[in-house]
Amino acid sequence: MAINPKNLLKNVKLENVEISIGEVVEEDDFEPMGPVPKPPYIGLRPWDHFLFKRYKPTYVVENVDEHVKNLFRITVAGTSNFIAIAKNRLKYAYQRLGRDAEIKLGLDIEAPLTRTLIGIRPKRLADLEVVMDYILNEFTECVASIHSSNEQNHLDFESKMFHLGMLTLLACEVAEIPYMMLTEEIPQTLEWGFGLVDAYKPVVLVVGDFPAVDLLVKFGRQVELVAGGCYALDMWRLSGGKVKICCVQSDLVDFIKSGVPDVIIVGENGAIPLDVAKEVNCKVLSCSPRVCMGLPDLTSLDEEKIVEEVEKGFGAIVTDFEKISKVAVDLAVGISTKRKSKLELKLPSDVYKAKPPFGAFPEDVIRNVGVPVVMGTIPGVVAVVGCSEFDVKELGFVVENLAKRNYLILTTGCTALQLSKVGVYDHENVILMGSPTAIAHIAGLALKVGAIFARLPLRGNGLAVLDYLLNRVGAVGLAWSKPDESLVSIAWGVLRSGIPIVVGRNLAVAGRLFLGDRNKLYVIDNKTKEKVFAPTPEHLLCLANDEGEALILISKLTMRPNDGNKCRNIKVGHYIELHKRFKGTLPDDLKDFIRCEEEIPPMRKTEILEFLKARGWKETRSNIDPTVIPIILNG
Repeated sequence: MAINPKNLLKNVKLENVEISIGEVVEEDDFEPMGPVPKPPYIGLRPWDHFLFKRYKPTYVVENVDEHVKNLFRITVAGTSNFIAIAKNRLKYAYQRLGRDAEIKLGLDIEAPLTRTLIGIRPKRLADLEVVMDYILNEFTECVASIHSSNEQNHLDFESKMFHLGMLTLLACEVAEIPYMMLTEEIPQTLEWGFGLVDAYKPVVLVVGDFPAVDLLVKFGRQVELVAGGCYALDMWRLSGGKVKICCVQSDLVDFIKSGVPDVIIVGENGAIPLDVAKEVNCKVLSCSPRVCMGLPDLTSLDEEKIVEEVEKGFGAIVTDFEKISKVAVDLAVGISTKRKSKLELKLPSDVYKAKPPFGAFPEDVIRNVGVPVVMGTIPGVVAVVGCSEFDVKELGFVVENLAKRNYLILTTGCTALQLSKVGVYDHENVILMGSPTAIAHIAGLALKVGAIFARLPLRGNGLAVLDYLLNRVGAVGLAWSKPDESLVSIAWGVLRSGIPIVVGRNLAVAGRLFLGDRNKLYVIDNKTKEKVFAPTPEHLLCLANDEGEALILISKLTMRPNDGNKCRNIKVGHYIELHKRFKGTLPDDLKDFIRCEEEIPPMRKTEILEFLKARGWKETRSNIDPTVIPIILNG
C-alpha cells in the first residue's frame, strides 16, 4: 500500500490497544501514539530521497547500478547477521528467564528505538517478538528487491539500504536487552590481552556471540575460559569477568597459531582461521547452523560420544547450549596435556587496560550532560565504530585530540578494545559502550536527548524524530577500520538518522559518498516559516585522507542549525584551530558557519572579522527553530 508522505504528519491515536497481525498487545497510554508505528519501507522513503537530494550520492565507479547492487548485497549480509544474533540471544533468555520475564533495566526509556519505530514499551521478553516480526517482515520486503525482475533504480536501492540499516539498529536494541537482563554484575575494571591467559591450563576459546556463557562458567571451573574478537566484551560482561578477553579480531590468527587454545567454540559472527586451527590440532565446535564450516552435526549424540568423535576428527556442530558447553570443557581437559607437550608455546605477555562496557545511558546522566551540550562546552558526540584492522596510532591520535577538546567519544566492538592500546581511556569523556550491538545505546542516547530536553514524543513518531536528529543533535560517526558487512549495515542506519559519518581511507573502497549540495542545504524556521540557508551538517558521508582531515571534518560536522550563539562560537573555535593546525590557514568556508559577530571566537576576533568581510560575509539570522519536514512535503 502506497503511503502519501503528507499523511505522516497526521495524528493517529490508538487508545489502550495496538493491533498487529495475529495478536493484540495491550499497551498503556504512556505517550500519545505518533502517525506511523511500524513504518513500512515505503513510509520513510520520502525522507531518504530528501537526503539524497540534499546529500547527493557521489560514485567513484563507472557502473553505478551494479556497484549499488553489490553494496546492497553486503548490507543484507550485515543486517541478517544482527537479526540472527538478536534471535539467538532472545531464545536463550527464554530458556534462562522465561518468555514472561519482566524487562526491568532501571531506565525510564528502556527501549527508545522500539518505542519510536514500533510504538510499544516492551514490558516482558515476549513483547520483543512484536519487534522481531516487524524486522523480519521489512527485511523480506527489502531483500526481495534484489531479484532481477524487481527494483531497477539505484536510488531506491540506496533507500532500501538505509531501511536495512535502520532494521540493523533496531535488531541491535533487541539483542542488547536479553544480555542486560542476564548480566548480574560487571566488574569495575577491565584488563585484557595475551598476558592474562594461563597457557598451560586446558583453554577454551569463544569466538563470536555465545549466549550460554553461564554454562561454560558452571562446567569449566578447571579450565581457562577466554574470548576473542568482536563479541569478547559481551562474553566478559555476561560472565562477570570470569571469561577473560585474550585478543581483538585482528590478533586471533596469532593467538590460535600460538597453540594455547585447545578448543574453540564458534558463535554467531565468529570468524576463525580454520586452516590455522587444524595446523595446531585445535578442536572446533560450532553452536550455530549458520556457521557449519563443513563439520558434522553431532547434536543428537550424548556428550561422551561427541567428545569421542571430535577427538578422532577435527570438530562438530552442537546446537544444544548445555551439550556444547560440557563437550568443550571435557574435550579441553582430555587433550590439553598430550597436545601441548608437542607444541612450543609462544605467547606475548601484553596486557591492556580499558573501561568496562557502559551500556545504556541512564536518563540522569543525559540530564547532567544536557547543559554542556547546549552551551557547547561539550561540542559534540563522536561514535567510533568498526573492526580492529587499522593503524591504532592514527585513530588514537584522532580520539586523543577530540578528547582534549571535550568531545564526548563513544566506542564499540573491536575498535573499542584496540584503542585501549594507546591509552585513550585515561580521559573521562571517552566511554567504551560495548560490543557491536551496543551501537543501539548510542542511537538510543540521541533519541533520549530529544525526549528529555525537547519533550519530543518518541512513540511511533519516526519522521519527527529523524527531523530532530538531523537539525539538533551534534553527533558524528567515525569509522577508520577496513569495511565489513556488519559495519556497512550499521553505517546506513546511522546515516538515515541524519547523523554524518567520517570514514578513513580504508573505507574508500566503498566507492560512494554522500556530499552536500549547497543549493539544497536549507531548513525552514518554524517561527517565521522562512527558508534559511543552514549548511550544517554539510555532508552526510565523507572521506578523510589522514588524521588531521578527520579532525577538521568532525569539528565542522558537529555543527547544527539550532546551535545557540555561544555553542556555535565554541564549535567554530575548534574548527578554526584545527584547520590552522593541519592546513595552515583559516577555512575558506568559514563565512558559512559564523552567522553573527557573537559567534566569532574572541581570541582572534579582529583577524577573523577581517577575513570574513574580505569574502563578502554578512550577518544572517541565528537562533532559529529548524525543520525540514515542509521541504519534504512540498517536494
